[in-house]
Amino acid sequence: MKQDIVRKYREFSDYLNSIDLSQLCSMYSRKELQELKDTLHKIDIRSLPYELRTKIDEMKHREFPQLLGVYRYPVINEIDFLSDQEKTDLDKHLGRLRVNDPVLGLWRAIRVQEMQTKALDWLADRGVLTRVYEVLCPDCLGEPVSRRLSADEKLKLEKEFTEYKKSGTDKDYHKLQKIINLNCRECEEEEDELNFLHVENLEFKIEYRLRIERDKSLDYV
Repeated sequence: MKQDIVRKYREFSDYLNSIDLSQLCSMYSRKELQELKDTLHKIDIRSLPYELRTKIDEMKHREFPQLLGVYRYPVINEIDFLSDQEKTDLDKHLGRLRVNDPVLGLWRAIRVQEMQTKALDWLADRGVLTRVYEVLCPDCLGEPVSRRLSADEKLKLEKEFTEYKKSGTDKDYHKLQKIINLNCRECEEEEDELNFLHVENLEFKIEYRLRIERDKSLDYV
């Protein structure tokens, strides 16, 4: 039966490929060609490859039911504050990313903003994600004014900032300059450099990036 299906498909494909459109258009008027097109549109040609794909997926899911749930990042199953559907959607969302990609658009998996943040922190605490920090402009708090920092680099910068606040010396000021830009694009109309002496604490933008590769053991079953 398989051979018959393939043979008929090839015969039909060969026939379609043999049609010379230039010749066809020379034989009929525009109205007749329009009628032919409309007639062909009305013929429902069965998409056997699509139907087969659907059936194959059903068979695969019966054989590997875990494919319908969380399997790319099994640790997600341990989250106790998300629904089963949210955990499955989160697993799919992370599964589309590559290592070191930022985790964006999480609302597609988790609708509530508070739960999104909670899930990101939960995954970061367990090593699935890593937190990356950028210093925000002390004036507008809307624009990053530093390069991306790891957690250790953030702690070191905060220590250097505290030292600068105490001393106010050029030496400690230049340490900050290595990390922090002294101009903000959002505040660029102001001529003066950013002044961190009047800032009590540095404010940071937090970005979450994928840290570990997903489980690929079921990718090709």
